[in-house]
Amino acid sequence: MKAPPCDIVIVIPVFKQPAFLVEALECVRRQRGSSQVRAVVVDDGCPFPETQNIGNAYARASDGRIAYLRRKNGGLSAARNAGITFALQAFPDFKYLYLLDADNRISPDTMERMRQRLDSAGPEVGWVYPDIDMFGYRQCYSNSGDYSFLAHILENYCEAGSFISRKLIDAGVRFDEAMRFGFEDWEFWLQAASKGFRGVHISDSGFQYRRRAESMLVGSERMRETIIDYMRVKHAKLLRPQSLIKLEEVEAPRFIHYQLGSPDVRAFVDPRRPPRLLDKATAARDFARAYRYPKSVYFPDCFLFSAPGALELLTRAGLDRALLWMAQNLLRERHFVVVNFQFTDKDRLGLTPRREGAEQAGVLSARLIIGRADLMSAAANDPNPAWISSILGENQGPLLASIACLLPESLREHGIDVGNGAVALDLLATVATLGERLRSLSDARPEWREDARRSRGRLQDVYSFNFPCGNVLPHVAEDGRKQVGFILPLMEFGGVEKVVLNYARVFRDRGCDVHLFIVNETEIGLASQAREIFASVNFLAVPGAGDGDWNKLYYGAGASQYAADGDTREAVGLLATMDIVLNTHSLAGHAIMASLRKQGIRTYVGLHLVERSRHGQPMGNPNLALPYEHVYDGFVVISDLLARWCLGRAIPAEKIVLARNAASYACPPGAAEAAIALRGERRRADSLRVLYLGRLDAQKGIDRLHEIMRATNTPDFEWRVVGKAILADAEGLVTHFDVAIEPPVFTGEELNRLYAWADVFVLPSRFEGVPLTILEAQRMGCIPVATKVGAVAEIIQDGVDGFLVDNENPEASVVADFVSILNTLAANRNLVSEIAQRAFARQTENNWRRNLESWFEHAGLSQDRSAHV
Repeated sequence: MKAPPCDIVIVIPVFKQPAFLVEALECVRRQRGSSQVRAVVVDDGCPFPETQNIGNAYARASDGRIAYLRRKNGGLSAARNAGITFALQAFPDFKYLYLLDADNRISPDTMERMRQRLDSAGPEVGWVYPDIDMFGYRQCYSNSGDYSFLAHILENYCEAGSFISRKLIDAGVRFDEAMRFGFEDWEFWLQAASKGFRGVHISDSGFQYRRRAESMLVGSERMRETIIDYMRVKHAKLLRPQSLIKLEEVEAPRFIHYQLGSPDVRAFVDPRRPPRLLDKATAARDFARAYRYPKSVYFPDCFLFSAPGALELLTRAGLDRALLWMAQNLLRERHFVVVNFQFTDKDRLGLTPRREGAEQAGVLSARLIIGRADLMSAAANDPNPAWISSILGENQGPLLASIACLLPESLREHGIDVGNGAVALDLLATVATLGERLRSLSDARPEWREDARRSRGRLQDVYSFNFPCGNVLPHVAEDGRKQVGFILPLMEFGGVEKVVLNYARVFRDRGCDVHLFIVNETEIGLASQAREIFASVNFLAVPGAGDGDWNKLYYGAGASQYAADGDTREAVGLLATMDIVLNTHSLAGHAIMASLRKQGIRTYVGLHLVERSRHGQPMGNPNLALPYEHVYDGFVVISDLLARWCLGRAIPAEKIVLARNAASYACPPGAAEAAIALRGERRRADSLRVLYLGRLDAQKGIDRLHEIMRATNTPDFEWRVVGKAILADAEGLVTHFDVAIEPPVFTGEELNRLYAWADVFVLPSRFEGVPLTILEAQRMGCIPVATKVGAVAEIIQDGVDGFLVDNENPEASVVADFVSILNTLAANRNLVSEIAQRAFARQTENNWRRNLESWFEHAGLSQDRSAHV
């Protein structure tokens, strides 16, 4: 039998409201228009016989236009779903669905108006939602303005009594039958929006909502947090910052950028993504509309004024996102943030925030000024805004904060130099233009309904809906590319930093975007390498973030003071757009890992060596990481020794990821072979060339080195010592060395020249992890002679590709063993040649990419494909 024609199906669930059901059904019967309207009454096991009598009576008298279903009580969601299922079977060709609760009303033209509104909307629109006009307790609420998915996550402003497209139902959107205490309609719309559908508002639809002192909605509000917690878990993927920031980019760009000399302004979230372009007149109009209707119209939250090319220069430095994020944080306490550039001939990069008074802010030379939209509104609406003009004067007081950008000289662009306060004057001119636009607005307010929604200017609150989170880094990832963050307390010239740089380089080469996060410091060394490898360089300048809480000890290791006393929300927001995060040696980093992991970010801690105090007690970062084991998905270790150490301290084997070290820099093809050949050409009577390269301090055994050099101060040996005394206790000893101390070198070319010059590299350390210098020396055919500490025995086979000295022997014996080995090598050049060849051969196949494969697998990145997933 052919189904009766049907355009619109109205589903009416009913439970214990028989009298109201009559009113709802009469509303259905009185619908006007060209559409064929059918109704499905779903009796959700109502115990009142009147409900069944009324439903049957209307069904019998309706000539097939009204169907009555009775089912076992399952709650409102189950009743609505039952009605939808029945409609699909009984009226398979219907185009629209409407949900009318039995105690609500609609006017005779409601269905026709809503149908026309939906038909005239774009293809992405899946439902039409009305204003909320209440009767009983009379109140009227406006839902005007463009639909915002972000706003809908924060609050439900789409009534269940909305008009739904069939395509939304065909996409599988249904009510969650586990939600029996309310907000099931809110969750239904979030499902729909997650599938790409959007709503559209209709005014004066004729929908009426019955409001009584007690109702299901009132009861839902009492259980609000419990119900929302359920929704948070169900929609965890949607609520991840990586997803939300893409919505922000479409619906609510965070920054509005005015550039000197440009006729247009740019609205964006991420400065590296294509912006939304507006002419200045349109921007002024939209600003005025948002000022007048803040709950229905959005305008960017931050104004950015810049010299030409200033933001692009920051992008080339990798600092653009970090600077904007830092400025947003400063704007919580200040009206404007002034940004100046400082160029240096050193290989350094940095962002230093200052919350001082503005006499130090450098307004006249500012390359950028960033301001809060609410302050711009206040200034624009003030007929005499002398306070904002004062930013060009000498007494700016608390108005300004500043950020000093330290940039390499190589990035200097002569075309962006500005003076005489040009950027600030552009800001003041914009304020005047916006003020004229605001004063031209009519005082008449056409919307008579109350708008109870939150301001659209607070849409960034959505990031805190699921968990405590500060400002999120303005970073929108390219679809399919994994984002990997590397946390360090500093970036200078140490071995740990070099290891992390190589990790990042390999992840980048596997198709990931890699990002550097520095905690505690506001500038870094190795800037050229950082800019080459990292997509962004970021700084968390929180006073005391790296402090330990030594009142809370876990087997002698202190906890993070940042977790105990600090507000970690800023740090969470800074890293929230990552997929994978590695924390290396940052105590503050431990404090934020639980929050990051809760977002679905895979968290790792990098361990390098177990240090020892001057009394021989274990100390250092592996011990500090132990109390935080549960917040990490993996412990990335550089040696078998450290892996066994972790197992012995109850780290689950499944969490231990072995990623062995390799040489820290690339070696040109043939360079090692050429060095070995040159050594072979030297006369056997020549001195044995011995090199020490590294820090000059007690850990590296600088006192031992001094004694070894004294004992080999003969024509048989030629020494070079390259490095720098870091601690005061080493400086005095260094002055007694018999050779001039050469300054540290940093480039691969300089290091290769040193290793190629030397026959032997000595390292008399008291403790180590897996020293990169040994691996680099071996690669160049330079023989390492080192104390057997840490995992050094894993990279030197004693007497085969290097030599090991027992560190447990008395100090005099350690020195004597070094001297004995050096004398043996000086007397036997054939042995030198043989061991040099084997050292070179050992490192031939050692590389970072191969060594990180187990980490890729642990992180979900397979061996035979890139990180495009």
